[in-house]
Amino acid sequence: MRLQILTSAAALTALTGCVSTADTKPEHFPTTAATRAAIVQYVRENFKDPYSIRDAEISNSWRTAVSQQQLGQNALAVCVRMNAKNSFGGYTGRKANGFILVNGKVAGAEEDSAACNNPQRATGWSPFPELMAIR
Repeated sequence: MRLQILTSAAALTALTGCVSTADTKPEHFPTTAATRAAIVQYVRENFKDPYSIRDAEISNSWRTAVSQQQLGQNALAVCVRMNAKNSFGGYTGRKANGFILVNGKVAGAEEDSAACNNPQRATGWSPFPELMAIR
C-alpha cells in the first residue's frame, strides 16, 4: 500500500538516518496513546484502503538530533509494520513504515523506511490493534 509521502525533506531526512555519531543509539520510550491515535487518523485519511490493514505492530518512539534540530523539540519518529492492500486489491506483505510527528500530528511518512528496518532505531515492537480496527 502506498502512503502519500510528504515532500518535506526535513521529515524524510530525520526518518532515514542522516544522523551524527552522537545519534547512533537514540533514547527510546513507549509510544503514547495520543501518538497512536494520530497515526490511525493519518492512515484513515491517506491510505487508499485503510480498512484492509492487518498484522500491524508499532515500535517505541524516539527523538533524534536531526528531528530536534530541523523540526523542533516536539518532533519524534515511530515505525509501524503492517500488511495492507494496494491499488489493485492485493496485499503487499508486511512493510515497515516510518512516521514523523511534530506537536502530536503526523508531519511526514515513508513506506519501507530504512530507519524502521534498523534494529537500533525501531525497537520494542508491540501489537497495534487500533490500526487494524479502523472502520
